Amino acid sequence: MYACLLDTRALFAGMEESVRLIAKIAGEVISGRPVTRAATR
Repeated sequence: MYACLLDTRALFAGMEESVRLIAKIAGEVISGRPVTRAATR
């Protein structure tokens, strides 16, 4: 059970960064601002 929990936490830790990046790009697109080079990396 603990191993499963650790795997899930590791997965979410990896996903968190990409989710944050997607949210930033989506936010810029929705607000009409050009997507910055840093966000597209």
